[in-house]
Amino acid sequence: MGDIKLKKSEGQHILKNHGLIDTIIEKAHVKHTDTVLEIGAGTGSITLKLLQKAKKVIAYETDKKLARELIHKVNMAAEFKNKLELIQSNVLRQNIPHFDLCISNIPFNISCPIILKLISYDFKCAYILVQKEFGDRLTARPGSDEYSRLSVIVQLLANVEHVMKVSKNSFMPPPKVDTCFMKIEPKIPRPPININEFDVLLKACFGRKNKTLLANLKTPLIQGKITKVPEYSNLNPASIIDQIVDSIGLTDARTSKMGIDDFLLLLLEFKKANIHFD
Repeated sequence: MGDIKLKKSEGQHILKNHGLIDTIIEKAHVKHTDTVLEIGAGTGSITLKLLQKAKKVIAYETDKKLARELIHKVNMAAEFKNKLELIQSNVLRQNIPHFDLCISNIPFNISCPIILKLISYDFKCAYILVQKEFGDRLTARPGSDEYSRLSVIVQLLANVEHVMKVSKNSFMPPPKVDTCFMKIEPKIPRPPININEFDVLLKACFGRKNKTLLANLKTPLIQGKITKVPEYSNLNPASIIDQIVDSIGLTDARTSKMGIDDFLLLLLEFKKANIHFD
């Protein structure tokens, strides 16, 4: 690592447990025909092992010092040079090239936007190292403290499961929180809905998740979208929301206890009423 100092504030924790890395790569069934995506490559502890198995590795790393260290290691192994595509830019700000698998120790501080972006792509499977608290949100069920907008949208688009806990001692420097590997497998076919529109609705619904659905929907954002619809311009938008929610039997529902099907039904009823969230 030389003079490289990792930034805990940016979620930088290098995975140093090579046995654990081997186990994850084995569980992912990496083939010699696969292109593997790695987000947050660091100094290459996962990257170098992926290069031994995969056809190609697309690695994202924004830290210049870490990227230089990775390039140095790859250059020492001639057989890897043409198998690595290192992208030194923010994965959230560009389109990701085609990939088959994703195996990543992603920066903890941007886990949510990375996961939401990742599941918008078509790929076979992902094994992602995250904070345990974040992993619990991915698999949370209605009524649990961890249940959130993230739980709904991820479980709508993918099958998610907890693979294993990871010891703090597996990292350099050790994080202050517990971590785990999560498996994310996109559902095929994808649900035939506009995901961006669904997400806007979910953000409103989970604004105050322990409040009733009606209370969360009666916000300036939602009511503003209703008043933009010509046939409702002279009507009370709150009464329109009451009618829509009552029509699907969710008048007394609380967001924290609603299932995925409830949110999909809600979106459908709004669309039937010509109210859109895109």
